[in-house]
Amino acid sequence: MSNLKVLVFGQVNNNLNELIAKANSIHNSKNGPFSLLLILGNIITSEDHVDALDLPGYFTSRSFDQLPQVFKEKVSQEDNFGEVSPNLTYLGSTGRFNVAEGLSIAFHGGSQDDGDIIPGPVDILLSHDFPTAITDHSQSAPLLADDVSMSKLVSQAVVDTTPRYHFAPCKGTFWERKPFEWPESDPANRVTRFIALDSYAGAKKWFYAFNILAQQSEFPALPPANLTANPFINNSQKDERAEDTKSTDNSAVLTAIDRPKRPLDTQQPGKKKRKTKTRTVNPDSCFFCLSNPKVDRQLIVSIADESYLALPKGPLTLLHDDIPTHILFIPLPHVPTFSSLPDESKDKVALEKRKYMAAMGQLYGPKDLVPVSFEINRSDGVHAHTQIVFIRKDTINDLKQAFLREAEMNGLKMTEQSNVPAEGDYFVVSLDTAQEYLVIEIAPGSYFDLQFGRKVLASHLEILDRLDWRACAQSPKEEESFGNKFKQAFKPLDFTL
Repeated sequence: MSNLKVLVFGQVNNNLNELIAKANSIHNSKNGPFSLLLILGNIITSEDHVDALDLPGYFTSRSFDQLPQVFKEKVSQEDNFGEVSPNLTYLGSTGRFNVAEGLSIAFHGGSQDDGDIIPGPVDILLSHDFPTAITDHSQSAPLLADDVSMSKLVSQAVVDTTPRYHFAPCKGTFWERKPFEWPESDPANRVTRFIALDSYAGAKKWFYAFNILAQQSEFPALPPANLTANPFINNSQKDERAEDTKSTDNSAVLTAIDRPKRPLDTQQPGKKKRKTKTRTVNPDSCFFCLSNPKVDRQLIVSIADESYLALPKGPLTLLHDDIPTHILFIPLPHVPTFSSLPDESKDKVALEKRKYMAAMGQLYGPKDLVPVSFEINRSDGVHAHTQIVFIRKDTINDLKQAFLREAEMNGLKMTEQSNVPAEGDYFVVSLDTAQEYLVIEIAPGSYFDLQFGRKVLASHLEILDRLDWRACAQSPKEEESFGNKFKQAFKPLDFTL
């Protein structure tokens, strides 16, 4: 399997060479290099010369007729495929394509005349329209403009290809839908993520970067924690082709499983907004609560009065001098954020955290390792915890800029603060022992990638194969071995003994 780094840009409107320059700049920066670039939607340009890309780039069009004239001179209507400028390839309107590294891409122009995509799983699906059912089972769906095209043909393409990533352009909107699973897929545990990007250089997020294993034949048994119901289940039947296959009238959109008509805006005139249903995790079923009879006790390495240390499942980093280097600090009370700790516990938890950090500093410091700690505090979270990763001191240089760049690339505002926010939802990272924090404030109810901190570290440390913790899951025997190694090394410094 090849681990590829993919860059996706929103639709371009008359500034193609500017887009190419931007792509080249990102590709050649510390964020790169990237394996390929995907450009969404129709390329609109009146330029008579197209500059060269420094990385392979691919795009599609609704039809050959909608190609810019400068491209029509490079490919024939009969072929409807080919390189139109150095490193930039036109894929066509509807079909499948495999890049050299084995990554499979399907694409759909939205027209019935182009036929169907050959069924079979793909890594990435590109479409010009939204599938009609995509907003179902989603509590974070944006309010879509009336001119957003919804296509039953694209819905069918999703069912036929069960893509791991599905991208579509949407002017003025960025939306990363929570993932959904295909329970009867082959291979099993296949998950789809749908992302809509604003037009290139738009006000909302217009580019997306991610890592993907091409030709992946097995997927982690544990699905993402934020899965929603699959909006396409029970839609294995082909839609009647005699019906209209596209609609720009949101009030007349049929879902892919032929539910009754309804508008996409879930807050209809005269009706109260639907209440969000939050899944409650009680202490007896929380993986971080010691009262849970199913807690993985082989991962617990030290217990204080109000908190404890544990090793994570699927650690980002492994052993250094035979000692685990990825640790979790967890308060004993079952609360979603550190700020919501009971008053009688707050000061004790903070003191124990300082003691643990000082003790681990004595353990790892002589080995030229320094801590990077990060946490997500959300009022709708499950159980507060801090992830602590000890990395080589010579690799911490430029890590601050790596976090700032990654935040900017994801359309997030990260600021330097002297203190952790006292309230609200936020992501925070602390580098080494510096008395400053990098903070991203998270709007209530908005999406935030729970793996953001891990992704930045994995990229910076060049261990992209360990980006997904599920792909790094250990057996109980391995977990027990790692736990014993840490306890043995930490015992002389453990203030709880």
